[in-house]
Amino acid sequence: MNVTETLKYGAAELKRFYNPNLRTAFATSVAFHLLLLSIPFLISAVAADNKKAAPVTKMKLTNLPPPPPPDNATPPPPPPMIPPNLQTGGTGNGGVAARAGVPIAVPDALITPEMQKFATTDVISVATPEGGDGTGFSIGDGEGLGAPQIDVSNTQVKEKEEAKDPYEFVPVEKEPSYDEADLQRRVKYPEIAKRNGISGRVTVRVYVNKTGKAEKCIIEQSDNKILEEEARRAVLETVFTPAIQNGNPIGLWMSIPVNFQLN
Repeated sequence: MNVTETLKYGAAELKRFYNPNLRTAFATSVAFHLLLLSIPFLISAVAADNKKAAPVTKMKLTNLPPPPPPDNATPPPPPPMIPPNLQTGGTGNGGVAARAGVPIAVPDALITPEMQKFATTDVISVATPEGGDGTGFSIGDGEGLGAPQIDVSNTQVKEKEEAKDPYEFVPVEKEPSYDEADLQRRVKYPEIAKRNGISGRVTVRVYVNKTGKAEKCIIEQSDNKILEEEARRAVLETVFTPAIQNGNPIGLWMSIPVNFQLN
């Protein structure tokens, strides 16, 4: 027995499933696009977690050597000058009887003849808290307060001259000068440049101090790297006449062209 049943599928059935299918499709589309947009952020987060931190070196401060003294460190003070009336020609070094320190009030009954007075202004620099025997100081023993007296009133301290900015404008009455022929005689043609037929000009900017000596230089312009070292050497060996400002020599930067020409 054959039974044939006709399925009814029309507009009514389509309308019934339309809204649920639309909601499902919309939710799926939104979720997919959000996933695509979040991929770069996920990659950045993973890369940040995997980034290796710089190694940290741990040091114990107790093992570090003491720092070197600065270049401009103040020298230690000289030993106190011994007044002439306290200098002796013998070998004794008993010092002065007066004592240095803060006076403390004591009852008169405790004062004895052996107690020495406190140091006055003329001996305060060489007095000690305990006081001495009053024999003075020997001269010429080379130690302590009895060291030979050195007159430092006329001592001249040589200050290091610092080079200024190479291109700072400094008004002067006379620029530094030099003998161009002497400079050219000092120039030795580099062998590698001679073999390869290289010629050109190197402009060197040099700092000439107030004594006429070239202290430092920089390459301002160069036609070839091979020529620079020889130009620098020749300029630094050249003797200059320093610049003059207000009648006094000063340090100043100047530019010098050095020519390398094959005959």
